[in-house]
Amino acid sequence: MAPPVVRRTIRDSVHQSLERRGGHRADQGAAWDAVAGELRRHGAVSATGAAMDAQEAVWRDRPSLRSAAEELEARGPPPRQCGVAITHGLRVQAVEVFGSARLLRAHWRGIVRANLMDAGTRTESPSPERALWAVRRILWMRSQATPGLGLGTETRARDEVLTAVALTVGRGLVHYSALFAR
Repeated sequence: MAPPVVRRTIRDSVHQSLERRGGHRADQGAAWDAVAGELRRHGAVSATGAAMDAQEAVWRDRPSLRSAAEELEARGPPPRQCGVAITHGLRVQAVEVFGSARLLRAHWRGIVRANLMDAGTRTESPSPERALWAVRRILWMRSQATPGLGLGTETRARDEVLTAVALTVGRGLVHYSALFAR
């Protein structure tokens, strides 16, 4: 999984593409600019411009964060859990919900690593109500449904607070992801 800022950039450009042209096209220049920004922000050098190099710089410069990531990865999500709200202090950064616990487990490492890159030093915890508000926000947003790139239907929503996308097949959820503005 790419860092949240890169994912938001790509999602916003796909959303704009769907509104303008009706196609799933990402602005590759904007995506590469977002990756370059992450590399600069984390003091990373990358011969290929890979976002993963920013992550390696974070792990090198913040060994306690790397240890936290390794601990969370090893622990994994609780049994039967199929979603997670990622917070940094009181701020909800992202919500990831999968159609099954197995799908969450398969993506757990990427979710942990991508989202810990932005971890600050704040220790306060958000209220469960704030996290649920984040999960429910898409319900009252204007959304756009389009055929998925492979199977199913993609439903996208975007406003000044978040950018979200859900993939469903039939009446079943495959993945819902909401990324909040910084």
